Amino acid sequence: MESLLRPYMDIDSKQKVIKKRSELILQVQTIDLNPKKPSYSYYTNEYHLTMAQLDGFMYSFSKLKGQHILCDPNVQGHYWHSKDEMEFSFHLYCTEEGSHLLFYQFGEDIMADGIIQKSINTFPESQRYLKFSKNLSQEEKEHSVEVWVEMMIRRSILKAGEEKSKHKEYEN
Repeated sequence: MESLLRPYMDIDSKQKVIKKRSELILQVQTIDLNPKKPSYSYYTNEYHLTMAQLDGFMYSFSKLKGQHILCDPNVQGHYWHSKDEMEFSFHLYCTEEGSHLLFYQFGEDIMADGIIQKSINTFPESQRYLKFSKNLSQEEKEHSVEVWVEMMIRRSILKAGEEKSKHKEYEN
């Protein structure tokens, strides 16, 4: 992805000033939902593009593997959910359509991390984050998060049971 944008990178600029002949500045943030290597890569380089260049990039970008969601860079936050003395921590984003997205943030609670790492790869890619309408009430949002975390916990317990069963078969 970065190689698609490298020709448009502004290496010298420290200010958000659009270069001549460019119409916009693009910044890209990726979130890798692979639980075997939980990491968040932040691209802070600025790419100065015309609308035609952006269209070309978006076309090439759509051909890359993975799921791509456009979010409003000015609407970001953090969300915490407590369950059974564990603290589940999430990054909150808002899509261009106005939906809210929650992505699990690794590194805040070791026990919660273990549950998410065991269970998240058992979900389809589109369910490895939580998406809900920004028009939901706070109670409805909390309920959605509660249900999603419960699903993760149940899957983690099931997976642990399967691993224990396989280990016993191996010993016999």
